[in-house]
Amino acid sequence: MKMKIEAVFFALTSLGFAMRSQQTIKIIFTALFVGLVIIGCNKSSAPNTTVVSVATGHGATILQAQCLTCHGDDLIKQQRLSKVGWTKEVEKMVRWGADVKDADKESLVEYLTANYPARPFSKEPPIASASPVDAVLLAQGKTILEAKCLSCHHDDLIQQQRLSKIGWTKEVEKMMRWGVEISDAEKAALVEYLANNFNQIGRVRTMKKTNNWILIGLFGGLVLIFIAMKFFRSPKLESNLPENLTEVDSSKVTELIVVPGKDRGAEIHLAKVGKDWTLKSGDRTGHLEQGRGSTSLQSLMNLKPQSVLTKRKEKWNEFGVGDSTGTHVKVMEGSSAQSDLWIGRTGFSQSSGGGYTYVRLNGENEVYSVDGFLEGQFNLAFNDWRDKSFTRIKRDSIDKITFHYQADSSFVLEKKNGKWKMGVVAADSASVVSYLGGMEYKNIPAFAEVAPAGNAAAVITFENNSKIMAMLEAWPGTGSWTVRSSK
Repeated sequence: MKMKIEAVFFALTSLGFAMRSQQTIKIIFTALFVGLVIIGCNKSSAPNTTVVSVATGHGATILQAQCLTCHGDDLIKQQRLSKVGWTKEVEKMVRWGADVKDADKESLVEYLTANYPARPFSKEPPIASASPVDAVLLAQGKTILEAKCLSCHHDDLIQQQRLSKIGWTKEVEKMMRWGVEISDAEKAALVEYLANNFNQIGRVRTMKKTNNWILIGLFGGLVLIFIAMKFFRSPKLESNLPENLTEVDSSKVTELIVVPGKDRGAEIHLAKVGKDWTLKSGDRTGHLEQGRGSTSLQSLMNLKPQSVLTKRKEKWNEFGVGDSTGTHVKVMEGSSAQSDLWIGRTGFSQSSGGGYTYVRLNGENEVYSVDGFLEGQFNLAFNDWRDKSFTRIKRDSIDKITFHYQADSSFVLEKKNGKWKMGVVAADSASVVSYLGGMEYKNIPAFAEVAPAGNAAAVITFENNSKIMAMLEAWPGTGSWTVRSSK
């Protein structure tokens, strides 16, 4: 049944793009519906249907208040994760700026797990590779997956995708554009591992001869409808999609100006200075997250519309592209705008396996659908754009750690002959190595609005051959500490 539907949708897509007419596509959809009903009636048994619970409660309230303000519910319904997967997904969105309190996380995860549980994985083996694969390369790919992918995602999300090698290549490159640090060599190993372990299921479905003839007849009917509409419909009703919504010359771009939909405050300016980017909003300045400026600009270049959703202004807010609901983005060349658009809601397409976003060009009524998750890239408050990296040290290179406090409890740890010591007393080397591992790659969840005054109450320095590699300073507050890194 799935193969039949995919074939019919392929025919529909081909005809739809050939005509680019909403009226014609409506007629074809009617024919498609009738054809699918006929095919469905020929099946000996009805397919299994999963009924989603509509339970309410505290978790549903959090979902409505903190998730559905940015995302459509279709994105959540289509993911289908385990409890571990939903936990990682919620924690990822919190890191990206979602205002979900620690006390509410469990309720939200329990609600999502109960109402949108993981689909059972296929037990069928993946398609065997046509050529021998380097076992060392596969082992490297597995290591990269665990270090770079599973830190944010649960493996059930990967299990359920089942992509070809080309599909996994595009998926990995997409995550690299979103900031995952993977070298070209690591990408090759990761794609090879994913393509060999999570590829398309090795199964070929056969169709009954009767249903084959029904499908052929349906396709023929669609062709006849196409011919009739092309020859007998009024030429004035033709409506072609523009080839590109944006045409950006990156070499001439001077800055991006963003007014996020979830925080209608001052404009956020991402200014391009040579190869670097700066971040500013009103009197506030900050360090832009590494690579964010370039990837944001890249995602706006040559946006291609997939369809027109509406031309009615009163429908804007339904798609999140209204003047009060959308995220306003301008690509500037000096004082002139190369591109000026509103970014709305984002969703996930089950059929294409990719994301889509609703957009509207400023000053125009049409709302388009384009590929990609643009809302998550631009509908961000000022602090969400800032570089959240706090410490970046290589633990194996550190040979001295100094803990300085205002009281007399300061001490120094030094590595001598491969062993850590505190003065002449041997320290627990395993504990020191574990501590350095925790400080090796640490990010911060929030920023202090006011810089602390006076000398720090605590200072920690990390050295290599008498050179300070990182310095951390801390000031006590009411129930919390304000910290600063030399990074």
